[in-house]
Amino acid sequence: MNSTDLGIIDTHCHLWKIELASQAGLTKEIEPLFRSFGPTDLLQAAQTVGVQQFVLIEAGKTAEEKRVLEQVAASTAEITAIERLPCSFTPYSRTQPGEIHNGYD
Repeated sequence: MNSTDLGIIDTHCHLWKIELASQAGLTKEIEPLFRSFGPTDLLQAAQTVGVQQFVLIEAGKTAEEKRVLEQVAASTAEITAIERLPCSFTPYSRTQPGEIHNGYD
């Protein structure tokens, strides 16, 4: 694929392994999402709408989540970029001026 033939790019995708996921909102109450969601799931869902490339959003809170997502991205050709977010899940109003949360334990 050359740079003039990029196709459709989904610029905000999340993948997770349920046993590593530490996001507070990922609970049994949201049954359809309370499972691992990997590249195979993503590619299958995207195939129906013609998405060809993905930007993976790294929103994990632990170093282990970060490491696993980076491995998944490296082994999935369709994931062409990773956006790393500082995910401390600290409400903004509690953040002190100049304080930076890296989100990793």
